[in-house]
Amino acid sequence: MGDFEAAFKLQKFDLNQIAQKPGIRLDVIKLSDFKLLETQNIQDLVKAMPQMLTKTLGEMPPIQELVGQVLPPGWLPNQTLGELLEKNPQVQFTQLGQIDLSKYRLTQIPGIETVPLEAFNNWQSTPINGVPGLARVPLSEFPNAPAPVGNMVALMDVPLQQIEQDRQKRVISGSQQEGFNVPCDKDCMHVELAQGGLQGALWIGKTQLVRGGFGSLGQLNNGKEPAGRHPFGNGFKVVVESVDEAKGTATLAMYFRICQRGMPDLGCSPYFLGPLPLMVVKEKQPIFVGNATIESTPQTIKPNETEQPATSQAAINPTQPTNLAQPTTEAVKGININQFFQAIEAVESTAGRLPGDGGAVGPIQCQSSCAAPLGRFGLRSDRTEVQAILNQTPGGREILSKIDNKETVTKEAVLAAFPLVEQRQIWESDIKKIIEQAEQNLSGTPLLERVGQIFFGGKAIPINAQISNIQGTTVQEYGRQIAEQYLKINLTGG
Repeated sequence: MGDFEAAFKLQKFDLNQIAQKPGIRLDVIKLSDFKLLETQNIQDLVKAMPQMLTKTLGEMPPIQELVGQVLPPGWLPNQTLGELLEKNPQVQFTQLGQIDLSKYRLTQIPGIETVPLEAFNNWQSTPINGVPGLARVPLSEFPNAPAPVGNMVALMDVPLQQIEQDRQKRVISGSQQEGFNVPCDKDCMHVELAQGGLQGALWIGKTQLVRGGFGSLGQLNNGKEPAGRHPFGNGFKVVVESVDEAKGTATLAMYFRICQRGMPDLGCSPYFLGPLPLMVVKEKQPIFVGNATIESTPQTIKPNETEQPATSQAAINPTQPTNLAQPTTEAVKGININQFFQAIEAVESTAGRLPGDGGAVGPIQCQSSCAAPLGRFGLRSDRTEVQAILNQTPGGREILSKIDNKETVTKEAVLAAFPLVEQRQIWESDIKKIIEQAEQNLSGTPLLERVGQIFFGGKAIPINAQISNIQGTTVQEYGRQIAEQYLKINLTGG
């Protein structure tokens, strides 16, 4: 399931929602069919379902048997799980896989059907067929269902095998890093398109490998992915997987990637996880290509938008003021994003760490490629969202080129190509993800502190960790400072 975390957000499902599909009955499903449960211990279940603490062991037969295996005779099944754990805390580390789960129905753990899959520990490792009914849910009903980007449809004229060489012109495939007009020198399996402005356009297949990914994860698969397109957005890449000239068909497949954003920001891998078959297209049948042009200028995809570049207002008029980032009034889990920004600004400014300059350029760091923190929020230049904006203007592409060559980038260039309003949009998106990743059962001040801790130390940082930075501020203390500043700003209506 973790392979599709960003693409489809399957983790947002609960079993009740999945069971809305015809032919799926929760009352006849065995606990053993829900493979996720085998590795859950009682502590994991309580974290996902706090209401279990108020139920008696007799109301939860599987838990009653599990407890009976680890406690000596004499314990009472009519006590609540909370009472039992208070007296016998060692029980919480007992895994459900220690009993025969096939003896029990799913509903014999009351309430389990209403818990989002992401609330369970290590849900990412669960196979799709390990969640009852999930494999039968159509793509169109996923929480993050694929949506068309653009509206361009062409006809598949003819599929051609790898013997085709030197396909240099009229190409509409590639990658987000190299653009979508990448020529092919050899092994150029492809489909040729017809109709309208795409007459004679070539969509090169998986035999061509192109540069993909960014950040630390961008080094996976040697930084390469099959050539293709993103007609359904960034969730997955559509690739011409194979062609059959005799039958006049081409098979399209989906390829996925792994991302780790936020703190720490490890970037995203190339789109190399696949293939997952999508469809078979025959000659003279329509094929959806999204937004496409036949030109030599690379195109990039801006997250959740189309591939068609849109010049920013600051790029049109570089002298325009850059303080146009309008504060959002949006709240996530009760946390106002703008007030949370002000709280971080107050804490960081006191510590002397916030750059305070929309044109700031941090030190260039190079491993397999070079990158530098840019702007008010220190957003790395190798992030997809940042590159999508910078590739929209010649000035932005020049910034990326200078960073690659370890050359000086000016403040004015950053302000012109990477407006503060767009910097802030990316930062706000990061904060929303951190809030959503915070502990599910927290609220109020504890939630504020935990979000501050994740912002400071990364999402894997333990709660109230005593790890400190070079200035001596611990993770726990930083979270407390954030919550304190937020509440102060909230009280004054900031």
